[in-house]
Amino acid sequence: MVPPPALPRVAVPTLLPRPFQTVCQVGKGSYGIVWSARHRQRDTQVAIKHIDRVFCGSSADSIRILRELKFLRYLKHPNIIQVEDVLVPQRRQQFNDVFIVFELMDADLAHLIKSETRYDDSHIRWIMYQLLLAVQYVHSSGVIHRDLKPGNVLVNKNCDVKLCDFGMARANTPGLNERGAWTDYVQSRWYRAPELICGSKLPYTGKVDAWAAGCIMGELLRRKPIFPGRAAKQQLAFFVETLGPPTLDTMSKFSHSEMTTYLSDLARRRPERDLMDSFPGAQPLAIELMGGLLDIDPDERLSAEEALRHPYFEELWKLPMRPGEFIQLSSDDFAFENQTRNGYSMSQLRTLMEEEIDLWHPAEEEEGDAVAQAGAAVGGMKVSNPGEDSPDSPDEEGGAATPPPPEDEESALARTTSPPMSVA
Repeated sequence: MVPPPALPRVAVPTLLPRPFQTVCQVGKGSYGIVWSARHRQRDTQVAIKHIDRVFCGSSADSIRILRELKFLRYLKHPNIIQVEDVLVPQRRQQFNDVFIVFELMDADLAHLIKSETRYDDSHIRWIMYQLLLAVQYVHSSGVIHRDLKPGNVLVNKNCDVKLCDFGMARANTPGLNERGAWTDYVQSRWYRAPELICGSKLPYTGKVDAWAAGCIMGELLRRKPIFPGRAAKQQLAFFVETLGPPTLDTMSKFSHSEMTTYLSDLARRRPERDLMDSFPGAQPLAIELMGGLLDIDPDERLSAEEALRHPYFEELWKLPMRPGEFIQLSSDDFAFENQTRNGYSMSQLRTLMEEEIDLWHPAEEEEGDAVAQAGAAVGGMKVSNPGEDSPDSPDEEGGAATPPPPEDEESALARTTSPPMSVA
């Protein structure tokens, strides 16, 4: 993979009693900085996401971090990023920083798409299959991700995929959330489903994630966003231009009168379109699958489970895939969601975060494991490898670190595990 420009250097935080050797900064976004690190005792590579000033700004940001930790404690699947540790704060009554230890990945799809790395239809098929496996598992667990985009899909040089960033996710389970409190302002605009832009007369479902998956597939094929609107109306114009006009029955399902009227005007002026015209050279089955995921009518749109049964993936059906763990979300764990509208003080949020961190260390309360009781006090530490460039992977956990350039001329995405993939 082609490494992007190096990130600005900042002081590496001190982790006491320092079980990790911090290597370099590999990502920076609105929710913190990601470092690659080596666990001294285990000699394993990890990513450490450092979120500072968690309780010094908006309570919404604090709640997003808390929510993500809760979901990732439950969701266990080969294609979902796994938290290896959450470092216990040294000063429990005053801590403002959170350190989350993730498995280390090489890059995210946003970087891959922008890079000069060569990939072909076999890579796209394998990436999309894994992504849809993750989404199907999330939905079967009663969760909607609500922020699917290339930057939240991590990938390594073997083309293995991990879905990350569950800060915008919601439990789609009776008794856990008040659905009326859900906002339509979710997903990055370029990946936002029509029912989120035009409003839906019925509560939206996991089909918003299926739409975003279709956008990601189109971006992998075209190597640039397929609906890069700067505003909601321009987004609708891209939909109609690329996908063709929606039917009157589809538009009757939307509730936002201004947007629906605008969409109706667009539909009258635009002829029917063949999606293949927008993706010349793409495999017909790939176009058919993407079209199913990008149906403007949410009722007709493919779900993740239905998409996995599409003939485009037929050659992958025989592969042994490890299933995710069955989970049952606890109403107690997500009770805070129904209270957020009443507001939380920062002291209350700190207590909730402390309780959540303790749940990641169930044995330590009895055993008093000193190593795992790692402090999170901010300080200075010399960067172990200050000359190493690192990739730009904003807003993502999981640490998207670029590996050394391959010695041969093959793509860094060449498969080393099944299914084998030839590189163009």
